[in-house]
Amino acid sequence: MRTGESERPITFAGARLGRHRHVCAFFNTRDEEYRVFLPFIKEGLSRGEKAFHIVDPKLRRDHVERLAAAGVDVAVVEKSGQLELRTWQKPICEAVTSTRPPCWP
Repeated sequence: MRTGESERPITFAGARLGRHRHVCAFFNTRDEEYRVFLPFIKEGLSRGEKAFHIVDPKLRRDHVERLAAAGVDVAVVEKSGQLELRTWQKPICEAVTSTRPPCWP
């Protein structure tokens, strides 16, 4: 990443996020999720920022396919270390209660 690159604003869901940013979002469908997140992911990757994705093991292939369909060369950014793609582990999922959604730490 170029010096100062993460200091620049970045767009998320039509809003410009400043220097300090953390994103939490809720979606009704996976299509809605990707419609919002893909431009954000692509912009960050194109700026050389690192991405860390934790996904449901059952949906990993779908996630990779959606990234690729959006123009992300997943193999290249994974090999370079720019994208780290992990699946969540079973012990995290065991902590599900009636007040916690499944498989979230």
